[in-house]
Amino acid sequence: MLRTQIVTLASTTFLLAAMSFDRYLAICRPMSSLPAASQTRRWRMIVVAWVMSFVFASPQLLIFKQVFLSTSSGKTKLLCRAASGPENPRYL
Repeated sequence: MLRTQIVTLASTTFLLAAMSFDRYLAICRPMSSLPAASQTRRWRMIVVAWVMSFVFASPQLLIFKQVFLSTSSGKTKLLCRAASGPENPRYL
């Protein structure tokens, strides 16, 4: 679950940048964004955005880890904490 959240957060940033660049090319260079060539470029930009999101999100997976805590009421809470932090995390 943590990996999915980190990667999707990073991917939205890169996908928005790719869409902005595509719109920039469509406005500033309309002849270079013809349908045949731009379809391949769009797929390439999407793949690059997802690959970059996996690459840039990977170090965060080593920094954080998920911890399940049982409360006094019997409920289980999920916390995210630094991987090198104390063994008994506390609520702030």
